[in-house]
Amino acid sequence: MKYPKVTWSYLQDVISAAGGWARINMLLRGQVMVVSSGKKKLSRVKDWHCKEMRFPALSMELSQSILDALGGLKGAKRILNGKAILKAKPRQFPIWKTFTTKLTRLENFVAANKAKEFGISHDAQAILEGPHCQTAAEKGVLVNLAKISVADLGFPKGESLPVILSYLDECGAAHCHWSLVLDTRVLYKNQGIDEPAVIYAEPIVVPGRPSNCRSLLKLTHSPASGRRWIDVHEDDLNEHSHLKPYVELIMVVPNVSEAERTKKSRK
Repeated sequence: MKYPKVTWSYLQDVISAAGGWARINMLLRGQVMVVSSGKKKLSRVKDWHCKEMRFPALSMELSQSILDALGGLKGAKRILNGKAILKAKPRQFPIWKTFTTKLTRLENFVAANKAKEFGISHDAQAILEGPHCQTAAEKGVLVNLAKISVADLGFPKGESLPVILSYLDECGAAHCHWSLVLDTRVLYKNQGIDEPAVIYAEPIVVPGRPSNCRSLLKLTHSPASGRRWIDVHEDDLNEHSHLKPYVELIMVVPNVSEAERTKKSRK
């Protein structure tokens, strides 16, 4: 046994201090790394202590893998004391589509959809007519989008939406402006049936819904009507919400100048 003095209670405290079981799983999959928190004042270890079982029982092999990934007992102690944290590794997402913005307002989309090729749900329309969308994206702006499944993002069994959004925030993904969903819906004509794509944006409350029920927009292809829709992925964004591995996420890839690309390539 590599760490004979480590108790199950101690390991639970370490997992809690690291951010919970989801963060530990991300560490084991290589999505996050241990970095210095920059804190000089130590937290008290007993702040994390709790007798109740917060995580499933772990095998000896998995327990050792967790401690190894944290940097051994010294690394675990740094996590407990707040001297180290888990941070997502920066990643670059391949460009899926590049386009120049045209349909920056809902009325533009409606005018371009005279053939009723696309649908928009009542809740999605309420979002796009809401105050947060009054400042539309500018026309004529070049936009790069990435599209990646939850599984390819690093969550082979799916994951809760808050964990996924937090991970995207950390690893450098850029939010879509709400109005970008209009151009994206028109461009994504080959979307498969029952293959939803959630737009990565700042979650908001749908008008008329409870304040804890925040939502994102999503693109769907209905098997019943054959139409392609703009709909709402409605969720209270708590830890029990879950995105399946096949769900796709669409996000903006920030434009990088040639000078910045050269600088990055030299590092």
